[in-house]
Amino acid sequence: MNNLSIGSVYQAPLKSLAQKTQKETGSFDQIIKSAIANVDGMGQKADNAIVDMVQGNADVPSTMIEVQKFDISMQLLLAMRNKAIDAYKEVSRMQF
Repeated sequence: MNNLSIGSVYQAPLKSLAQKTQKETGSFDQIIKSAIANVDGMGQKADNAIVDMVQGNADVPSTMIEVQKFDISMQLLLAMRNKAIDAYKEVSRMQF
């Protein structure tokens, strides 16, 4: 009963899914570095889109979409940073 299948649909065993999830998640610093790198990449794409628009190689709507993607990503990253700082301050105020 570990492997379930109905017709051509197959349910993977739960144990292998749990192992896969554990392997895919990295340490906290790796996740943060990856998020920062992702936002940085979006910033570079937005910069390139602006340059392309100024040179006449791209239209305004596609450029604005790239800039808005970067803006939203940066806002999310800053919100995460602020929450992490608040959590650190809260822990530092605790008395043991």
